[in-house]
Amino acid sequence: MILWMFVVTALSGFSGIGTGATQAPSPLGQGVTVTPAAGWESAKSVWDVGPGAISLQRAGVLVAFAADSYGGTAQQLLDEQLSGLKDQFGSFRSLPPASTTVAGDVPALKILFSGTATNSGDLEGELVTATVGQIGVVMMAVAPAGQVAQVQGDLDAMLKSLAIPR
Repeated sequence: MILWMFVVTALSGFSGIGTGATQAPSPLGQGVTVTPAAGWESAKSVWDVGPGAISLQRAGVLVAFAADSYGGTAQQLLDEQLSGLKDQFGSFRSLPPASTTVAGDVPALKILFSGTATNSGDLEGELVTATVGQIGVVMMAVAPAGQVAQVQGDLDAMLKSLAIPR
């Protein structure tokens, strides 16, 4: 469930082209699904996040959703993801975690971050983590500075579209 390991590949792939849009629910691991928002395409050719996850792209923004078995809290999952993410940036800044919900009513934590990546320049992003039972879910979006805000409504809609077994 270490999604951040795939950030390096994503950071160098902002010019990649997707392979067709879909609006059908996409399966993640552990029976979790997410429904891509209209206009989002597969980003597998530039950000292969492996089994139990999908990557999508639109307007210069890459987003990945992953789900796997996890025995900790949403805060522990956020801390683990942040630790790995910070290693990918020469400089890294983040806002404090904020409470949010995903999949309708599942409590989650969200941070916004920015920094400078070696091969990609100034980037910004959003990281969201949630846990339900023994399932951990992560959403990470990354983009050149100034572009995440353009698709924030889509990111929020996809987080609401998550279906997590309970």
